[in-house]
Amino acid sequence: MKSYNSVTKFIGISLVILAFLNIFKIVSLTPVYLMGFSIAALFFTINDFVEFKSDEKTDPFAFKKTKITLLFFAIIAFMIIPFLSVEWSEAFIENVNTFTILCSIGVVFFVIGLKQEKIADEKLKKLMDDIAKETIEKFIEDELPKRAQQAVNETDIKERIQRAKEEIENDKN
Repeated sequence: MKSYNSVTKFIGISLVILAFLNIFKIVSLTPVYLMGFSIAALFFTINDFVEFKSDEKTDPFAFKKTKITLLFFAIIAFMIIPFLSVEWSEAFIENVNTFTILCSIGVVFFVIGLKQEKIADEKLKKLMDDIAKETIEKFIEDELPKRAQQAVNETDIKERIQRAKEEIENDKN
């Protein structure tokens, strides 16, 4: 798993470097390359959303086929679209780029919101669990001995012992 994570990180760093090289005109990326990258980004982003949703399921293999399919299309878009011998119109490329970028950003914000909700829910649950634990501990520490003593006092053990003695003596006679 570590090597997979390393590869993913290195690809991410490489793309950031590529972005800087492109902005400083050290490399020149055509709009078709960017279209392939933006389509791949959309698939990766949707995959991240599906991954997040599958974490909520008890089945560890939930959405497995969906995730694999999304990753497959992301890699296809990333590695093949830029090299296709197709004459894409500039308008088409621009529309696809705009669509995929806006969708990707929208899904990213949506997933961020879901993750923040999950974090808040987990914090609230932990806080409530801590309060319940503290309340129970305080009850056991403070109230339980008081109530036990109260129960002992209410049953008036001395009086019951005295009656028991009297009954035993009466039975002997």
